[in-house]
Amino acid sequence: MRQSLLRSFPFVISAIVATASIAHADDAPGTVRYTVQKGDTCAKLALRVYKDPRGVGLIHTANPGLGPLPHNLVPGTVLLFPPKADKDGPDARLTAFRNQVIVQVPDSRPAKKEDALFRGNKVATATNSSADVRFKDDSRLGLGEETLVVILGGAENKYAHAVPDTTLVFGTLRARLGAAAKPQSVSTEAAKISVAGETQVKVDAAKTAIVSNYRGKASVTAQKKTVAIPENYGSKAEKGKAPTTPKPLPAVPTFVHSPPSLVLAPTINGAPSGLLTAALTKEATPLVHHVQVARDAAFTDLVADVKVPAGTESFAIPVAETGDVYVRASAIDSEGFEGAFQSAKTVSVVPVDESKGAFGQRQVRIAGAFCSVDGGPVVAGEKVPAVDASKKHAVRCGKASDGSDGVPLVLEALPAQAFRVDVLSTTSASPAAGQWVQVKLSAPDGAPIPGRSLRVAPSDLAVRLGRVDGQGEGVYALYVDASAAKSPYTLAIALGDEAPTQTGPLAPPAPKASAPTTGPTRDSAIYGELGVGLDTNVTARFFGGLGYLVPVGTKNTFSAGARIGVDASTGSKDAGLVFNNAPVTVTAHEELALAFPFALRFGDKNSAVVPYISVAPTVAFQTSRFSSSAGATKGNAILAGGEGAVGVALGGGPGTFFGEVGFRGQTDVNHEVGVIVPRAAFLTLGYRLGR
Repeated sequence: MRQSLLRSFPFVISAIVATASIAHADDAPGTVRYTVQKGDTCAKLALRVYKDPRGVGLIHTANPGLGPLPHNLVPGTVLLFPPKADKDGPDARLTAFRNQVIVQVPDSRPAKKEDALFRGNKVATATNSSADVRFKDDSRLGLGEETLVVILGGAENKYAHAVPDTTLVFGTLRARLGAAAKPQSVSTEAAKISVAGETQVKVDAAKTAIVSNYRGKASVTAQKKTVAIPENYGSKAEKGKAPTTPKPLPAVPTFVHSPPSLVLAPTINGAPSGLLTAALTKEATPLVHHVQVARDAAFTDLVADVKVPAGTESFAIPVAETGDVYVRASAIDSEGFEGAFQSAKTVSVVPVDESKGAFGQRQVRIAGAFCSVDGGPVVAGEKVPAVDASKKHAVRCGKASDGSDGVPLVLEALPAQAFRVDVLSTTSASPAAGQWVQVKLSAPDGAPIPGRSLRVAPSDLAVRLGRVDGQGEGVYALYVDASAAKSPYTLAIALGDEAPTQTGPLAPPAPKASAPTTGPTRDSAIYGELGVGLDTNVTARFFGGLGYLVPVGTKNTFSAGARIGVDASTGSKDAGLVFNNAPVTVTAHEELALAFPFALRFGDKNSAVVPYISVAPTVAFQTSRFSSSAGATKGNAILAGGEGAVGVALGGGPGTFFGEVGFRGQTDVNHEVGVIVPRAAFLTLGYRLGR
C-alpha cells in the first residue's frame, strides 16, 4: 500500500517543482521555470514556448540577470517564462478543496480557493483530502485523496510549453467535460485516456490505469492499442500491457436505512458535531462503498469522502457543518472499478444550542425542528422545556410537526454543581421543642436558587425533620426538632439527586427549667363509656355508664362507676316450669340491668396498655313471655346478683378501647309467673372516653 501522502509531502513537493531552482515570491500565476540546455538561445526558446519570436521581450523582462544583449545562455541556468497576456485569464481555477492540498503556481504552497491555474501547474491532495478544478470551458476535474495532477490548459490558449496533456501521476481524478468542451486527454504512466463526458481515472500503487466511464465517449490507449469504453463500463491498463476488454461497472447501491432527513449537531469544543448514519443494502458479492457528503448538490465542495470496507453496510460520518448537506454512495469492485453514484439525498444538519438555564437545569434550543423530551409532547425546537441537568434525558427531534420522523439525541447527566447554603435565622416553633431554620441557597455566581425540591438529612440521628417551605428568592424554611440532640448538628441539603452541601453547626434548643417535685402528681378523672356484650345464654346487652378514676400509688388507678344496660333475647327455650299441668317455653325476655363496677387498673391515664380486674353488684328488672299448651302469658321479676371480670384497655385517641371477659350470677327476689335466672359467662367490648 502506498505511503500516506501526508507522510510523503517532501516527495510530492519535489515532484511538482522538478523544474524549479530558486523560489520567487512575486512570480505571476502561470509563470514556468526552465533549465537552459546546450544550444538554447532566447530566440529558439521564444518560438518553442510562445510560438512567437516576439516572446523574446517577455524572456528578457522576466530575467534581468541575463545582462546586455546578445545573451549567451549557459546550460543549467534557470529562466522564468511568464504567461503571454491573455484576455481570457487562467486556464482553470481551484474552485473548492478539502484539508491538505498543495498547488504549484509555479512554486509549491498550500492551496487557496479560486487559485488561478495555468497550463503546466500542478495540484496535489493529501490523505483524506480532495480538490475541484474548473476550466474555462466549464469542464471539471475532481481530485480524490492522495492524487497528483499536472493541469492541461484549454486548446484555445495562445501559448504552450512542453506539457502536452493533463497528467495524472497517481491517485484518482474524475473528469466532467462541459457541454461545449472538446474531448480532452489524461496521460498516465501506463496509458493515455480520452475523455468526452464524465469519466474517472485512477492510478494505483502498481501504476495501473483504471478507467470507469459514466457518460459520453471514452477510450484508453496503451501499447499501441486503443479500446473504446461504453457508458457504465470500465477498462484498465497495467504498465507495459494493452487495455483490457471493457466490463460492466458495479450497480448503483441502494440504502436499506436511508440517511435521516435531520441530523442533530450538539456543540462540542465550540463547534457543531453531528453524526450522519445510514446502512446500504447487503450485496451478494461484498463491495467497497464510496460515500461522499458535500455542501453543494454538484459535489464540488466535499465535507467528507470515505470508503466503507467490503462486508460493512452501515456507516457513521461525523459532520461539523450546519445547514443542508448532500449524501451519495457508489460501489467499487475488487478490481478497483467504481460504479456511478446514486441520486443524492438531502440532509438538514441542525445545531443544538445549549443556553444557560436556571441552576442545575439544561436548556436546549433546536431551531427548525420539532422535538419531545422523555416521551413528552412534541413542541417547536425553540421551545424545548428546561430539564434537570443531573439526570439523563432522551430527546427526539424531526422536521415533521408531529415528530414522526424524529431522530434521537441523548442528554447525558452532567456532574453535580456546587452551591452555597447560608443559615439566615433560627426561631422557636410550636410545639416548643421545634425550630424553624431559615436558609438561603445560592449558585456559584451568587444567583438565588428558588423553587427546588430539597433533600435534607441531619448529621445527628436524634434530630427529627418536618416540612420544608419555599419562601422565594432562594430562601427556604426547614422545621427541625432537635430537642433530643446533645451537641451541635449540621444539615446536609441536596437539590434533587445532586451531591449535598452542609450547613454550618446548629445549636439544639436549650432545655426548659422545671420546678423540682417530691413525687409524681396525678389528677383524678371522670370517664364515660359505651359498650356491647354477649353471654353464653345468647343474650345481648347494650350499655352505657359513667365512672370516676382515682390515682393509687405511683402508677395504678382505682375506678368506681355505674352502668345501665338493656338485655334482650328472642330465642325459644324450655323454662323448666309447669303451668296447668303443661310444660312452659320462654319465647322472649328483656332486662333493664344496673351494675356498679369497682376496678383496679394496673397503669395510669398515660399508659398505652392497662390491664385491670373488676367486680360489680347488679340489679335487674325482667319481663318474660311464656307459652304452653294451655296458652300464652307473661311475667315480671326482680333479680339481684353480681359479676366479676378481667379486662384490658388500649389507648386510642382521647380515651381507650376496652374488652372484658367474666361471669354473671343472679337470683330472683320477686316474681309473678316464672323467671329466667341467668347464670352465664360473658364478653364485653366498648370505648371509654377519658382515662
